[in-house]
Amino acid sequence: HTRLQGDWSSDVCSSDLFGPQSSGCSRNGPQTAQHRVGWAAKVAGREISQPEVEMMVRRVMMMSDDVDEKSVDRVRRDCLLQLIDRYTIIARAEAAGLAVSEKDVTMYIVKKGENPDYRAYAKRDGTFDYDRWLEWVHQRLGASPEEYRAYIANELLIRKYMEFLSNQVQVTDAEVREAFDRSERSWNVE
Repeated sequence: HTRLQGDWSSDVCSSDLFGPQSSGCSRNGPQTAQHRVGWAAKVAGREISQPEVEMMVRRVMMMSDDVDEKSVDRVRRDCLLQLIDRYTIIARAEAAGLAVSEKDVTMYIVKKGENPDYRAYAKRDGTFDYDRWLEWVHQRLGASPEEYRAYIANELLIRKYMEFLSNQVQVTDAEVREAFDRSERSWNVE
């Protein structure tokens, strides 16, 4: 069950509702992207905040070379839709009893490897730099450390749920053989 804030007639995100020049999802007057408050959508009883949408937009724009100012509205809409999907999966993961610890989140942030953001705030020698991380979160993402940690916790929970689901699927050798035989079988239609 998803509910969107504001008047969303035919499109999820309309350029008159989103963007640094707009009032976000509410029609309460202009706000800057950093000072936006409220929610953009509600999924399974949880709110997706406007700052969370903006943080994801900024991450996408930093990681992609083909995103320009003209496509920001499209990116914003896509990010909101992705967050709606993410929160749906998160609700299912939590219903399955899965959780992510604060230690897991910290290790993901400070350890070189899986985190694509790491290179943005690491020292030249590849080690974690707390001050650069704080500056990067505030300046580049327009978020607080707590908001970024919550975002990462959700990301890790989704990964954990996907691993959980993939471990539930058991394919026998006979099923693999049968699928291979079907794909290699040729038919003479005449």
